[in-house]
Amino acid sequence: MHRITRIVVIVLFLFPIGLLAQSSSTPTTSPSTAPQNTPASTAEREVPATILKATTRLVLVDTIVTDRSGHPLTDLKATNFELTEDGVPQKIHFFSVHTPDKAAAPENKPALPQGAFTNVPSAPANGDTPTVLLLDALNTPVTDQKYARQQMLKYLKTLNPGARVAVYLLGTSLRMVQDFTTDPQVLQAALSKVGAKSSPVVKDAAGDSDFLAAAGIFKNGKVVQAALEDFENDTEAMKTDYRVMTTLEALRAIARNVAGYPGRKNLVWVSSAFPLAIGLDPGAQTAPRHTQDGVTPAMVRTQIMARDYSREMRDTADQLTNAQVAVYPVGAEGLTGSMFDDVFANGHNLDGSMMQGDEFARAAATRDDALQSAHQTMNHLAEATGGRAFYNVNDINNAIARSIADGSTYYTLGYYPADNNWNGHFRKIEVKLLDTSNARVRARSGYYALDTAGQQTAAEKEQLERQFQQSLELHAPESTALPFVVRLFPPKAPGTPLTLVYGLDPTTLSFSTSADGLEHGSFGVLVQAFNTKGKPAGGKSSTVTADLKPDAYEHMMQNGLHFTQQLKLAPGKYALKIGVLDQHSGLIGTVTATADVPEK
Repeated sequence: MHRITRIVVIVLFLFPIGLLAQSSSTPTTSPSTAPQNTPASTAEREVPATILKATTRLVLVDTIVTDRSGHPLTDLKATNFELTEDGVPQKIHFFSVHTPDKAAAPENKPALPQGAFTNVPSAPANGDTPTVLLLDALNTPVTDQKYARQQMLKYLKTLNPGARVAVYLLGTSLRMVQDFTTDPQVLQAALSKVGAKSSPVVKDAAGDSDFLAAAGIFKNGKVVQAALEDFENDTEAMKTDYRVMTTLEALRAIARNVAGYPGRKNLVWVSSAFPLAIGLDPGAQTAPRHTQDGVTPAMVRTQIMARDYSREMRDTADQLTNAQVAVYPVGAEGLTGSMFDDVFANGHNLDGSMMQGDEFARAAATRDDALQSAHQTMNHLAEATGGRAFYNVNDINNAIARSIADGSTYYTLGYYPADNNWNGHFRKIEVKLLDTSNARVRARSGYYALDTAGQQTAAEKEQLERQFQQSLELHAPESTALPFVVRLFPPKAPGTPLTLVYGLDPTTLSFSTSADGLEHGSFGVLVQAFNTKGKPAGGKSSTVTADLKPDAYEHMMQNGLHFTQQLKLAPGKYALKIGVLDQHSGLIGTVTATADVPEK
């Protein structure tokens, strides 16, 4: 859904935190909504989940306007803009201009009672646009990683006062190196501890040809070579599949992490990119391969075995745009090495012999095609989210600075779409300036008109549940798209459960109305405990449904939504990952907490 997040945050401050502060020893629940203790494997009617039904959707479009020299224009009014959706003019209902504040601003931290935790972002009221620096080690060779890290450190030494920056590292999983801070020294210290690591799915320049040749793999001739090349292609296809899925999930996790921050966010993605089309060498020709002793030739397969990532790409772009995240890919390839360092990089083929003629030309063409494909993919994400891609630059430090400066001054245009048919199709957004020819305008290219209150397919439900589970892994960043507060009450006696009291603002949840006039909603609640070694040590899952009459709905809307959950744990210290999922809208909120269960 498309909301103005800052309104949601203010409401949350007024309701759940004050609610959870009412009692210092026992959870607070309303008598009519007291939870029932049922097994985690069954649906729990713990509370009638009050949910606001959204009959209209505000689509926010962050727009950058510069003169032809690249300097931002900051004196425009709403009447200067023309906004269309699929060519149809839309009325601008919301308009604001954002400019960076160079002075560091104090953070607005919510006052929480003892034992309470929240995923509501602690952010200053002003300052630069929040920026995430993502160093992509999964898709980048080691040599490029080292240079990119040096350039990122160089940039952090010139960080503007008040700039809020977080640092992430993508390896086999996404890891937060440093949460948002305005302290450059803290950022530099955190990034300095990040060492370059060889990616298990990106080859280094050495390749494997020398090893294979020395082992005598190809003594049986060209038939074996062809079989091994097929095996090599299949292996690379699986690796690329893993790279794409892991990278897209990382981008979605970052979107969930920063969704609760108001306004636009910049994601500077330093990477050697990744392709979305995988399979056999696209430059290969159908031709016989003869063995040394004249055995029947094996034919080269030319059909590219492509994976379809359209659904994942759509979901990723949609989550990024809904969270107002603009992606700025910064290419790391071509600086100290090549993005696709493989067996062709040293001019040898799989049997260790030097490539010549057409073979070398096809290999070179393959690498060029792969590079273009990767750049097109990252360009697509940049254009879809209103960002900008930087390639073929020898100064990553400057590219990062330009990315952040580009997204620091912008306009936000909001409109309610005239077309209320939420059919899941892509809708193209175009923003133009009226009576201003000497300017350049850039905004996201559009959005998918998804019916968040409609019936989900089995595949969509499975994907949403998978994302919810991934967001509750121990080292996963917190998700702020669905804000909530939870307060922990320790066991009253040995063997009794830990009690969790949740507070949610019902206006952040989606709702649907049935023909009988009832308001229906559903969301999941999951808590996972980890011991001091980081191993799972217990958990509790609940599914809460609501079928509310109008008076009960209005009562909950005015008095808030709160409920309890209990979890039995053995004595010890635990880290808890606690999550709430709106099963209609797909919004996810998670928070990390700590718990100490005494022996006596």
